[in-house]
Order: sequence, then structure tokens, then C-alpha cells
Amino acid sequence: LNYQRFFTDSGRVVTLTGEAFFEVAKDSLRPFLVHSGHSITEALGTSFNIKNEEEKTSIALVSGKISVRNTENQQVLLNPGEMVTNEFGSLGDKTAFNYEDEIAWKDGKLVFREASSTEVFSKLRNWFGVEFKILLDDEAMQWHYSGQFTKQSLKDVLISIGYSENFEFSIENNLITITDKREKTYN
Repeated sequence: LNYQRFFTDSGRVVTLTGEAFFEVAKDSLRPFLVHSGHSITEALGTSFNIKNEEEKTSIALVSGKISVRNTENQQVLLNPGEMVTNEFGSLGDKTAFNYEDEIAWKDGKLVFREASSTEVFSKLRNWFGVEFKILLDDEAMQWHYSGQFTKQSLKDVLISIGYSENFEFSIENNLITITDKREKTYN
């Protein structure tokens, strides 16, 4: 999160890379603007979540009202319970969102719903600040995992997912190596 030390009299502007939850005090004279990827989110007394990952930004509104626009000045107004995604500079349609899926992270909950192996390892990489070396073949990577963890260690999370999805792991500093637990047969 980048911002100037002092906001101006005409606005409060921040730049976000990553994910953050905002609770913004109402100030009609100084709108609150968040620049994230190709999106600009404007809030006037509201709470919302923004997740910015490479070329995709998701904005989910919890309370109040926000305006989201892209660099082409396309604009979407969100009401509570709605979200919009901006991929590669193009705003998608408004959709409803599940609070746990989008915002539970701020309460220490790590939630997976039918997540692919790629999604699981990406989320774990971001959540715990680690890197993965995955030594699984394509067949072993074809799974859809659902689970929820509240303030648990990386080791405990990997034990649970590994049991369900049939992999083993080793941890060396910040590198996690994932290997297949299925029995190998040799001719």
C-alpha cells in the first residue's frame, strides 16, 4: 500500500498491490480513491475489499457504495454484497459474492471451495510467503479441494490437504517441495 504522508484537501489517494480491506470514514469533500492495477475505486464512507493480482483486480463491497472505473473510464456502481472484476483493463459484470470466499482472510480464515491445485498452491504461496517446488505429474495435479483453516500453521494446512489429495511435502526454509504419495509400481 503506497500513499502520501498527508492527504490533500481535495482527496485521499492510495495505490494498492496485493490485497487489503478498507473501512473508509465518510468525507464528502475528500473522496477516497484506491488505484489498483487497471482499476480506480472511489469510496465515500464504506467498507470493501480489493485483491490485485498481476492483471486481475477484484473489488467486493461490504457496506456503503463505491464506484469502480478502469483506465478507459468505464464505470460500475456497486451496492453491498456485489463485486466486480477488472481483467487486463476490462471491467466485468457485477456479481454477488460469498463473504467467506472474498473477505474471510482478514479474520484469519483460509478458505478453499473446489479449488484447483494451482489455485491452492498460489493461495498458500501468498498467505504464508513461501515458494513451492511441485514434483507431481499432470494426473496427480487434477483435483478440486474444499476446506477451511482458521489461524493454522502452514505445516498443519499441508498435512490436511496432503492427506486429502494424496501428496507429501518437505519444508526447507521458505521452499516447500511437494511429492506424490501414491504408491509407484515398477515393471
